Order: sequence, then structure tokens, then C-alpha cells
Amino acid sequence: MENKKFQKVSIVSEFSQDGKRRISASGISTYADAPAKYWGKYINPNRPPEKSTTAKDFGREFHLFMEDEAKFWQSHAIMPKYDLRTKDGKSDRAMWDLENSGKTGITQDQADEFKLMKASFEASNFGQLLLMAKPEIYSELKFESTTDGQFIQGTRGILDQLIIINNVMVIHDFKSTTSCHPDDVARDCEKFGYYEKAAFYLDQFPEVRSVVYTFIEKSYPYICHNWEITRDNEAGKKGFAILNYAMTGLLSDLENMGSELQPWGGYVLEKEISDLPVGKWSKRMKGGQVL
Repeated sequence: MENKKFQKVSIVSEFSQDGKRRISASGISTYADAPAKYWGKYINPNRPPEKSTTAKDFGREFHLFMEDEAKFWQSHAIMPKYDLRTKDGKSDRAMWDLENSGKTGITQDQADEFKLMKASFEASNFGQLLLMAKPEIYSELKFESTTDGQFIQGTRGILDQLIIINNVMVIHDFKSTTSCHPDDVARDCEKFGYYEKAAFYLDQFPEVRSVVYTFIEKSYPYICHNWEITRDNEAGKKGFAILNYAMTGLLSDLENMGSELQPWGGYVLEKEISDLPVGKWSKRMKGGQVL
């Protein structure tokens, strides 16, 4: 791909290690959630190493499978269930490890689940479009920029997929979820910062038309729905508003980082027990009726 297609950033094979502070979509989302979280995750010199979780592991494996199944199986293999309480079970497991050295083991149930989730996507509107149009698809595309800023010297990130269909560029991302109901998708977008992350990518790549999020439920019947964020729709406007707020606050906090007053805000300390809040997406009862 020619780098000249992008006006503000460069596509790179590896991130540069020049010591410059570069902002990512995740960093923006973290700051928008709570400045104190950003300080703890990115600034605090005594921060502990980030831990992996079951949800993160599932999401990583799910993304790899959905983006390129053939490539997925180059680094993964089906691991049978072994009874490690027995000598035979331990021996068979050791043999599997030897034969599949360097590969990540997944269960047959996990593989079957991924295949059903992928089939659900391929049957969806966007999935059908990709199958018929045969677009150019670039997965796990690294990018970064360098600027002359004093406190932020550039940006950095990885696009899950950049798709070019009939000369139209779309950024695409898969999301596994428990519910594809619009209210629940909106809740996930609020919780995980998908609005501002999409705005960040659209700001970095002015030639990209939209960001398409594909949500697929993690349980049968693996309902799939595709949602689009543009610069002009409601979700896009919300994302850019959060992006602008976060960037303004982050620059201010970085500028005042050496002052005696700690710039990194946080949660207000609880003084008394409060009534449990009910979000607008929680007003829908499980049967669909709105309270």
C-alpha cells in the first residue's frame, strides 16, 4: 500500500523507539474515562505490568480467527482434553506440546464456536458485501505519526482491518458481546470507549469514510449486527466531542505535570452511601418492555 494515501500518518512495520510520547486511541479512551486512570496506566513510573484476563485472551483469539482464519491455524492447534491426574494423560500432553511447539492450544469447543461466529458474520449484510465485492483487506495495520508538539509528539495505533471497496476506505473491527440489542451495544460503546476510538481513527485517516463495528454474540445463535460510525452521524459527533474534550484535558494535565498541584483528576471520594444509579440502557427489561 502506498503511504501517500494517508495525509497525517505513516504505515509502519514496527513502531519506532525514539522516546517520543505518542497518543493512542486506547489512551484517549482511558483519559476520557478518568484522568487518574491515564496517569496510572501511562505516566506512573511505579505502575505494575498489565495483566492478561480471560476476556482479553478470548478477544485476542477471536480477532485473529475472524481476520484471517488460515493465518490463525498457523499459530494455533486443537488441544484434546487430557487427564493430567494420570501418567498416560501427562505423557500424552507432553507429546502434544512437543508436536505443537510454539503454537497456542485451543479446545475443539472454542474452535467450533469461532466457526459459528464467523458464519454468522458472513451471513450478515456487511459480511455478504465483503464476500461479493472481494475488497482489499489489510489486517493488523500499524501506523504512527510524529509532530512538533511539546507534550505529545505524535500518535500511534493498530487498525484491526482497513478495507478498500470500490476505492472507498473503511476501518473495520470485530467485537464479541453478550447482546446485540441497540441499547446494550450503546452501553458497550460507552464502557469501552468505542465512540472516541472511532473518532480518533477518522481524525488520523481523513480519507477513510467510516468505522464499522461488527458485534457478534458469544452464545447461540450468535446474532451478528454491523454498526457504522461516520463523522456526521450521532455516534460520530459524540465520539469527536469526547475526543476533543480528552485531548484538551490531557494536554493541560501534561503541561502542569511538574506543578505542586496534582493535575490528574479522579473519582470523587464517597462520603455516604448513595442510591444505585440506573443507566438509560438499563431501563429496558429483559422482555423488551421499557420501564
